[in-house]
Amino acid sequence: MRSLKRILANQPGIRDILSVRDELLINEYVRKMGIRALEKVFLRKIANVVQSGPFRGMFLIERSRGSVWIPKLLGAYESELTDVIEWIIDLKPDRIIDIGSAEGYFAVGFAYRIAQVEVIAADTNPLARSGVRKMAQMNKLNDRVKVVGWISQRTLESALANAVRPVVWCDIEGGEAAFLSPERMPSLKKTYMVIEEHRFISGVSFGDILRRFNESHFSSIVTQVARKPEEWIPQELADLLTSSQKELALNELRPNEQCWLVLTPKSDCE
Repeated sequence: MRSLKRILANQPGIRDILSVRDELLINEYVRKMGIRALEKVFLRKIANVVQSGPFRGMFLIERSRGSVWIPKLLGAYESELTDVIEWIIDLKPDRIIDIGSAEGYFAVGFAYRIAQVEVIAADTNPLARSGVRKMAQMNKLNDRVKVVGWISQRTLESALANAVRPVVWCDIEGGEAAFLSPERMPSLKKTYMVIEEHRFISGVSFGDILRRFNESHFSSIVTQVARKPEEWIPQELADLLTSSQKELALNELRPNEQCWLVLTPKSDCE
């Protein structure tokens, strides 16, 4: 049965269906938590434009896919990575591949901030892909944001091989260790990478990834930090919300030990 499920999950149409199923489950969970109702309160008070952070001023669609929306509106989403994002922007990469792009917060965000960069946004969820296209259009970035479904190792290697300074932004729900192989994709050795850990889903830590890229990359780990509502929630909303609602608004549905791996190619530091 497990073999059959693995085979089915590798078929493009089945991948889309499974991704939509997961999306519906997340939506129901978020609704029961009260986050959907809270989103409506924020929409009535704030225009759907990112309020702060590295993507401040970017138009945002009114529904996140596979994650939460309010932290993205406020600019608080994955704010631990703000310095990393600014570092990537300063690198002036010519191509960014966002694997597991969801509705495009980062994919469109990088195109919004980096002139001339080509962004490839890959996600198996067709609802997410539609969101990327819409958000790219809202920000007049259609020409620089390419949207694809599943990206294979062969396709990723091809995209990296002819790039001068590529970046991979990876959030694939526990599949990162199996997918990111320098043996199958040698161009990863010249690639800047930011990888979200999903040990709480897959049970696989960064150890294996660190070992395989030890010779080609310098590494650092970014850890999760707590959000303080007074630093993110506008006063006009803070006056309306209870303390529990403020905490809920900033809840990114993460475990307490969430972290991200940042890999810098040694070849670009010589």
